[in-house]
Amino acid sequence: AGDTGRTLFVELTGLPGTGKSRLLAELARSHEAAGGEVRWIAHRPELRHASLGALHESRRPLANIHIDLTRLSGRGLIDALIAWLFSPSATAQPALLVFDDLHWADEATRELLLTAMRAPPAAPVLAVLAGRPSAGIEVPANVAFSRIVLQPFPAAESLALIAAIDGNDCLDGARRLQLARISGGL
Repeated sequence: AGDTGRTLFVELTGLPGTGKSRLLAELARSHEAAGGEVRWIAHRPELRHASLGALHESRRPLANIHIDLTRLSGRGLIDALIAWLFSPSATAQPALLVFDDLHWADEATRELLLTAMRAPPAAPVLAVLAGRPSAGIEVPANVAFSRIVLQPFPAAESLALIAAIDGNDCLDGARRLQLARISGGL
């Protein structure tokens, strides 16, 4: 995003428990530690039926917004939010814009993202759209878009992780195998 001066979109998907939010939290922490700005929009089930519900609930990113949300509606509101969300960072670093748990997003938020993807803002922003595979983000044709799919660990890697965590060998092999099977690689 920084080298191109344009917004780049990345989709991060995976089943529940594969670590999407944890990975993004580490990315955000690292980006902030390097002096970057993070804008985090967290979607939740109870906000799904409220138009732009997660944006309204995300007080931190909206604290500096200078848009009278009560006076705008429809396309004007979407355009104003895109202009703000995808604006250049106040720091020298590109902004990191995270839409977490996008599978819980309302239709207005989806429209906002599709509109932004159709005409990516000319600002150095990395927009990460994270959610379950069922989030169903349909990417418009001719949009530069990267996809990262987090998969559960294969059985051998699950066993290796369990063994590393159980450094004192408190669990026998059968119990480790049982934990690996129960976890499903998560």
